[in-house]
Amino acid sequence: MALKVGHLLLGCTWVRTGEEAWGILQRRDQILSALIVDCTDISGYELARKVRRFDEGSVRPRLPILGLTGCSEGGEPSTCVESGMDALLPSPITLQRLCGSIWSLLRSDDSALSKIRFLGLYQTFNGDAASVCRLLRLFVLQATEDLSRLSESLRTDDSVQIKAVAHKLRSTCMMLGEASLADRLGEVESLASDGPMLAAAIESAKREIIALLDIVRKYLEEDAKGSTTSWSGGEQGSAS
Repeated sequence: MALKVGHLLLGCTWVRTGEEAWGILQRRDQILSALIVDCTDISGYELARKVRRFDEGSVRPRLPILGLTGCSEGGEPSTCVESGMDALLPSPITLQRLCGSIWSLLRSDDSALSKIRFLGLYQTFNGDAASVCRLLRLFVLQATEDLSRLSESLRTDDSVQIKAVAHKLRSTCMMLGEASLADRLGEVESLASDGPMLAAAIESAKREIIALLDIVRKYLEEDAKGSTTSWSGGEQGSAS
């Protein structure tokens, strides 16, 4: 699940025991922690209490804590609040529901938001992971077609078409929050009439687009499976 979240949102550290989780949490270099409520050695509730005690007197920002439980009933909301958790997500824990919960907890934290991939989409859709997913499917279809058009336009030396396709891809990448790739496509747009430099710029942009498409496809593949989390090892996770 950590890898799946990482495809769309942000980097994750995944551990198998509460003791490991506590060791990482004491470093306080995370922007959010997702804790399994019914972990075998140290429960998520107890870990949350330890974090809140650790936070007392600290100058660091309060760490958002998301509780996860395999129970469809959702656990005990009062215990969740008492322990210091900010939200509780019951089973089934799908990728979309987990991403949506993470977004909800981080949406008011500018420093945390800056680390979220496809931030623009999440802001546009108010954290609705299903809507983000639909737009990403459209991106895969259109970007794949645009890559072919870009290659064909370069082969036929059609500078007008090159500019049009590069501009379209650049606008899409800006919406996705892919600033570096958008800048690369801006270079393609400005070099549309410069043969040797243009070819190199297009190849560089294509490599980045293909890498981005790979990331998006992996996320969409997991979403299509309707992935749920199995808590067989009582694993804990933190976003960083």
